[in-house]
Order: sequence, then structure tokens, then C-alpha cells
Amino acid sequence: MTKRNKILPEQRHNGSWRVRWSQHGKRKIRSFQSKAEASSFCRKLNSGETLSSEKADEKRNVKSKSLVIHTFSDLANKFMKNHVYVKTKHSTQRNYEMQLRNQILPVLGSIPVEELHLRDLDDLAAELSTMQKQKGELNRRTVSNHSRSELSKPKTLSPKMQRDCICLVLTIMNYCYQREYVDKNPFRRFKLPKVVSTTVPYLTGEEVEKFLGWCDEGGPYTTKNSHGEKEVRLTLNIERDSELFRFALHTGCRLGEILGLKRKSLDFDNRLIWVSEIYDQSAKALATRTKGGNVRCVEMDDLVFKILSKRKAFKPEQLIFPSVGNPIWKDKFYIYCNRAGIKKISFHAFRHTFASTMALYTPPAVLQKILGHASWSTTMKYVHIAKSNVVGYTKYLEGMYKKHRDIENLASLTLAQKE
Repeated sequence: MTKRNKILPEQRHNGSWRVRWSQHGKRKIRSFQSKAEASSFCRKLNSGETLSSEKADEKRNVKSKSLVIHTFSDLANKFMKNHVYVKTKHSTQRNYEMQLRNQILPVLGSIPVEELHLRDLDDLAAELSTMQKQKGELNRRTVSNHSRSELSKPKTLSPKMQRDCICLVLTIMNYCYQREYVDKNPFRRFKLPKVVSTTVPYLTGEEVEKFLGWCDEGGPYTTKNSHGEKEVRLTLNIERDSELFRFALHTGCRLGEILGLKRKSLDFDNRLIWVSEIYDQSAKALATRTKGGNVRCVEMDDLVFKILSKRKAFKPEQLIFPSVGNPIWKDKFYIYCNRAGIKKISFHAFRHTFASTMALYTPPAVLQKILGHASWSTTMKYVHIAKSNVVGYTKYLEGMYKKHRDIENLASLTLAQKE
């Protein structure tokens, strides 16, 4: 065997070693715990020795007991059963199931594993660009006064959702390749498309005042009565919801964290809130950890302290916002934005607004801890600096340059005196 075709052991990411070779036109793989065992096996292969009949029979028996993988659908089922249903939360499981059922498996599900090619992923990306949302992916059932004509319009997948579907396919193939369900990963060279966000998911100071002012007025809106005449009505439960909005704007907490907040998590003596649980909207139950999996501390300001003081007599396990049975779904919150006369945003935009405001006065490390992010790069995605906040800084340049010239002149004078 030439040096070019010499079989060598390869170290895997988990520390074990493997040997890959071809025998009778078939690709074979064998794993070893140590490099010495793998090297000894390679020497036998390179010298022309073959596997003994006992080892070959043992290998066949092990293979017969394993799950037979025929199509991409089998790979997806193996990934969901062994990884997703074991290590992820309910909302992630629900999203993966929906993406596989509605977008991915109709295109790739029936393709045999041996025939998978990079072209198949290109075909999926092309299909996703024209694919329409299915029934289960639209916003949850609408409340009264929602425009039915808007719901009847076909809704295509957003660029972000298209990218998420492709990411799921790449994750499945990478998972199965690492565990040797497949001999190769045909999608390893695929480049994910970049998604450029065109919307600004935060509110300016004027928009916050306008929205909260509309809430204080009772949420008035104009509609038609049974006689076809216009009349002004007040939004139902707007007083209850406005406390939720103000709490989010002054703490930066996620919606699930607010709905999962209990009385035992409040420290009124030190004015602190301990965020440790989250309400899982898809499972309709409390989860024992937050999105980042950590416990963080948020300070109460005067407004938040006033809102929470009304719940001071609650029992330790009682929810702070128990009356909010159904969280603020997107379709309902869009109606609030329309009635208040502001741009269409989601409830999560309050967290972006909080981060953008605090970034002007708070050190980066402190803001990262308040938001509960693992890295500063994630926090930067929440910080949106308005144009008005970057105007006026040039007036300091002349003074800074003058100070710099003075320092240089002083240094030159000092050196001249020493000489």
C-alpha cells in the first residue's frame, strides 16, 4: 500500500479514536478507546490482513441490533427521540415538530440517506422562499374586533423562519454524523443565508409616553355598533395589562418571567426581585428555570415597588400576576399598538426598550447581568441607540484635541529642560 493510501487513525471530539477504510467497495468504520489499539489495527490493515470471521460476525450482529436508517425522515426521528425530547424544553420541541412536519419532511423526508446531496438542501431553500404558513403556525386565535380580511391573506415564511428550518436540517445531519448513523455529511459545505432585520424592535421615549398615556385613558378606540354608528369604547382589562407593561419597561424581564413570578421571589426590604422561574406558554405550565438556566437579581424602582406592594400580602407560592390567564399574544398586542397609534411591535420589544435606555447610563457588564445574558454579544443585540443620542458629541472634540495638544507641548517643554 502506498504512503498516499496509508490508513491512519483519527481522533474524535470525545477523545476516542476511529479507523475508516474501504473493503470490497464498502466504507467501514471502527472505534477504539486508545490510540495504541487504533494504530495496531491500522498496521494490520496496511499490511493486507483482513478481519477474522469472529470479528466480522460480531460486527454484523451489532449492526443488526441497531436501528436501520433508510431515509432522512428516519434520521429526524432519531434526532428528536434521543436528543430533543430528552434535553430541550417543551417550546423547543413544539417548534421543531412544527418545522419538520410542515416544511422539512415534505421536501426531504422520503429521500434515501445514501442519495442525500447538497443539491437537496438547495431545493429546500428554494421551496421555503415560496412556502406559505400552515394553520398551526399563524398567531393564536384572534380576539374580537380583529380584521378577518387580514387573516385571509396568504402568509409566507419570514427570512428568519426559513433560516431556522435550514439550521434544523444541518443540526440533524451533524448530530447523526457524529454518532455514525451516516458515513458522511453531504450538507457540511452549505452556507447559511444572512438575515437582515428591517424592523426596529424597540420604542422611543415619545412612543412609550404615548402608549402608556393611552393605557391611562382606558384604552379608547372607535368601532361601529349594531346600528352601524361609530362609538368610542374602552379596552377590556387595560388597567390590569398596563401594570404588566410598566413592569416590563422598568425591569427588562421577559413575558414568561413576569407571568412565572411568585411572591417568595420578592425581597421588599432590599427592593430586589429574584428571577428563577418562567411560564412556558406552549406547555401552559411553570418551568423550574429561566431561558438562560440561571437565577438573576433585578432591582425595584419606585414604580415597580408601588405595583408589587399591592401583592405584598400574597402567599409565598402565589403568582404575582395571577389574573393574566392568557398571556399577551401577538395578535392581541398588535391591536393595542394600532389603537394607541404606535408602530406594530411585540411584547418582547419592551425588553429591547429597557436595554436601549439603560445602555446610556449603565456599564456593559452590569446591563448584561440585569438582562441575564451569557455573553455581551447577545446584550448588544438588544441595544438600539437612537439618532438623537449620537448627535451633539462632536462639540467635545475641540476641547479634547486642545487638551491633547497641551499635553504634547508640556511633554516637549519638559524634555527640552532636561536637555
